[in-house]
Amino acid sequence: MEGIGQFRPPEDVRKVVEAARAAQQAQHAADDLKRQARAVFDPEEKEKLRQEVEDKEREAKKHSKKAHRLASGTWQGAA
Repeated sequence: MEGIGQFRPPEDVRKVVEAARAAQQAQHAADDLKRQARAVFDPEEKEKLRQEVEDKEREAKKHSKKAHRLASGTWQGAA
């Protein structure tokens, strides 16, 4: 059984780090798009940026869940 302080194969650790990094990058992109949307006055452009923000935030959440699932271990993350 895996737990805190237990050995994890490097490949497993790499996957967790990659998923967490992808989540972070997607969230940074969403934050940048939010800043851009605040500076735009055209309603159509603002709506387009708002949709892009939602997409990036959805992507960040997906990667974050994946990282959490991978980090929680074989049995705990399977659910």
